[in-house]
Amino acid sequence: MREYRAKSGRLIYYATRRELETLSGYRGNDRKGRACCPIHDGDNPTALSIDWSTGWAACWSCGDAWSIRVEDHPDAKVVPNRYQTGTGSRAPKAPPKRPQNVRTAPRRADRGPHDQRPAEPDFDALRANLAAVIETAVERLPGSLGETYLDGRGIPLDVARSLRLGWSVAGKLAERVVFPLCGSDGLATSATGRATDDHTKPKYKALPTSDGYVKTLFNGGVIAQAKRTGHPLIVVEGPLDAAACVAAGLPLTVALCGAAYAHLEHFSGLQTVILALDADDAGQDARRALWLDLTARGIDVLVLPASALAGAKDLGEYWQRSRAMPTQLVGRVIGPHMQRATGHPMHAGAPHARAAESEPSWHEETPMTSQGWPIIEELQQRTAEYQRYSMMTPSDLPADLKAEAEELAIELADDLDALGQFWADLHRREHLLTADDRRAAHYTLQLAIES
Repeated sequence: MREYRAKSGRLIYYATRRELETLSGYRGNDRKGRACCPIHDGDNPTALSIDWSTGWAACWSCGDAWSIRVEDHPDAKVVPNRYQTGTGSRAPKAPPKRPQNVRTAPRRADRGPHDQRPAEPDFDALRANLAAVIETAVERLPGSLGETYLDGRGIPLDVARSLRLGWSVAGKLAERVVFPLCGSDGLATSATGRATDDHTKPKYKALPTSDGYVKTLFNGGVIAQAKRTGHPLIVVEGPLDAAACVAAGLPLTVALCGAAYAHLEHFSGLQTVILALDADDAGQDARRALWLDLTARGIDVLVLPASALAGAKDLGEYWQRSRAMPTQLVGRVIGPHMQRATGHPMHAGAPHARAAESEPSWHEETPMTSQGWPIIEELQQRTAEYQRYSMMTPSDLPADLKAEAEELAIELADDLDALGQFWADLHRREHLLTADDRRAAHYTLQLAIES
């Protein structure tokens, strides 16, 4: 991608269609495309809007400070590039003079040709630097602007410390609240910083993946605890949403730090996941996509309806307004059927005891009942991709239950409405079923979907 400053002062980046189609999170067709923004190293797969018909792309998060021109679009005018070589029709016969309005990065003495790939990062040094950044930020949080901001969002200092939140005064995350990111093993792989006002763009800024940092989850280490205890894991989008859940006494919460996640293998082995994503369109799309992928991995997935947020954008805003969490979320996580021999994961005396009133049903906006029946075909594809549902094997079912499940599956396969109702009823009644009945019900669902 090349950078060019037009006479008007507008910054234009030139990239080929191939380069844009390989951006993180890309999806699209012959007319339009969406992807993560490569300019601010964002992780929202809907931020960059690409119009293939006009050959222009722009990021709604960055605003109108710049745009991307599709270099190989028929209407695109090629901008001189002092590193351009070759014998094609677009290549200059002689090295062109560098236009005064073209900004190019200076060549480093220790680098090879311009198009040479950068050297592999030193991961040991990277981890050591990351650990130092996080530790320094944690030490600087008390008394900082970051502590004031978190307190206003309902995140007290003791909760911030338990989550290793910090405040950065220098570097790439300067003047931002620092959230460490890690995988299911709890080892930090990157960090993201949140501005203390909503006017700074971008609001969230992650350490660049081009430097070798790996974008994982905020509070990802609790996945191991959820696997060990069998308690449900709450999945949210933003780090502040996860911090709000922890402040509310729901510690088994992780944040995707965006509307998508590239390492879904981190969730393998979980019994139950509750998707409590944002109430906007991106959150709705993410609910559907994650439900498909996680269900196909054999995970029991529940979806908190967007309407349960009562007008709030996300759980962080909901908590900030009321210092309470939606009744369905609290009840689902700590209900009697989830309090097993290991004890439920609530902190004693947690402040979430007051929950909001009069909220809609869990299953009012489930993917099967609100997103349309083509989802059945998509689920079949996911099932084939991830093999069979690990929790739906019939090998140890009693013969009569197995025969009954197979007979019911035939009926449900011919009636999509009945299949959707069966799916919703299963989640509503699962805590009342015996282990064999629950396994038989999931076996029925699997056979009906695959037929």
